[in-house]
Amino acid sequence: MKIKPTIAAVLAAVAMTTTAYAAPIKSADYDLRTVSDITAEELEVYMHPDTKHLAEDVIEICTKESVSAEFIVTVMRWEKRPDLHNWFGWTNNRGRLMRFEDDVKCLETIIPRIKAMYLTESGRYFNGYTVAAVSKHYNNSDFWRKTITTGIERILNKEDWK
Repeated sequence: MKIKPTIAAVLAAVAMTTTAYAAPIKSADYDLRTVSDITAEELEVYMHPDTKHLAEDVIEICTKESVSAEFIVTVMRWEKRPDLHNWFGWTNNRGRLMRFEDDVKCLETIIPRIKAMYLTESGRYFNGYTVAAVSKHYNNSDFWRKTITTGIERILNKEDWK
């Protein structure tokens, strides 16, 4: 006696043996207030070697402030001044690079400022919640916008950083 499988059984078998491929995430519309479930170990892969020790601190502060850790580490990768413990290239009112007593103090100071100034509707430089919106007042260059967007996409898609 031959047993004929039902359509549901065939579809279930195919589903179990077929690898699903998710479409790559594009960050053009990525909300920079997104708090992900990325771990420190996963984040370290995408961090500049000088900042890997800060992965847990970045995640903790970004979670508290509702700012994307993927965005923050990508900015840190390009705006760094390790000699000043200044991972964002921020300047004071006189246009001089700010110096922080340590790396964590920089994160504790700048991440809330980014949230308040760029990612809050009442913020001085608010223009929206995307990289393009923040870029208009943060750096205002196509290179910065494209570099940060590409960096976030690589992290979200778990691609190699090159």
